[in-house]
Amino acid sequence: MVGVVVVAGCAGEGPTTRAAERVASRRADPPPAVDATAATDAAASTDAPVVAATVEPVTTDSVAVARHPASTEVLDACTVAEEVVRGTAAARSLQTAGEQLDAVGAVLDDVRPRLDALDVANRLLVEQLVAFFDEVTAWGAEARAAAAATGDAEVVVLTDQLVVQFHAVVLNPLGLATVLPDADECPGVGELAAAADAPFVDPWIAIRQTRADLVARGHGAIADGYLPPGLAELTDRDMTVALSGRQDDYDRCWLDVQAAAYGDNRGCDALHDACDARDLLACNDLYWSSVPGSEYEEFGATCGGRAELLDPAGAGFCERLG
Repeated sequence: MVGVVVVAGCAGEGPTTRAAERVASRRADPPPAVDATAATDAAASTDAPVVAATVEPVTTDSVAVARHPASTEVLDACTVAEEVVRGTAAARSLQTAGEQLDAVGAVLDDVRPRLDALDVANRLLVEQLVAFFDEVTAWGAEARAAAAATGDAEVVVLTDQLVVQFHAVVLNPLGLATVLPDADECPGVGELAAAADAPFVDPWIAIRQTRADLVARGHGAIADGYLPPGLAELTDRDMTVALSGRQDDYDRCWLDVQAAAYGDNRGCDALHDACDARDLLACNDLYWSSVPGSEYEEFGATCGGRAELLDPAGAGFCERLG
């Protein structure tokens, strides 16, 4: 992966929702239903290429990509970055996984020829965006190919459903301002993130159910291969339960959406103190239950200063430090 997708939270959300925020951005409405008939026909066909299981042409105006003529003019990288964020986010409005993947691919195809013409100061941000969304489309294509290869129409439907549900997370601009280290250089990207929709329904509830359905049909490996490393583990965890056993402190911490730093909330403080004393599960609890962007969250994410930010052994997985 290019990076760990993380987002800021919104008031009134519980630990399950905050967990989802930290793995990706989110959308306000539930993911659209997958066209079961189209998926079934695709799986039954022996002539169609495997990867094309339910791919349909993109016709939605909201994700139409404007083509730009070749030019020697230096282009503003921040403007192009905003185009990428806006275009990929719009793909969520499409109904099927195939349409969404095609739409994201069209956005990237439009931007790629212009990379060399971007101003040097902020070119890296656009390159990061292109690399990240390239990975997103590759994951989706691989998962759909694996599903089609099973010959099971229901597995095809469930996999397409999983892709649409995951796109609702990773194509939302809310997470991009924090996942990309250079996003601060382009205020417009931050403005798009601030204006994005934050859901009241945790998207990981639906993802967890779809994964469980694939497991029940004997193809859980498709989901686990599709979801980024670490996220499959999260789908199995009840985020309302404290790992450290400090349930009262955990609940007290996540209920306080104003708690930002040590001294603001006694539940968060208790988890902070336990983490400082090397209770690594308390570090995880502090990370998951605290307000995103707070000093509490950073302390938990670094396992009490024992790991770097975005370290695979930190940020909710401090027990990996051993």
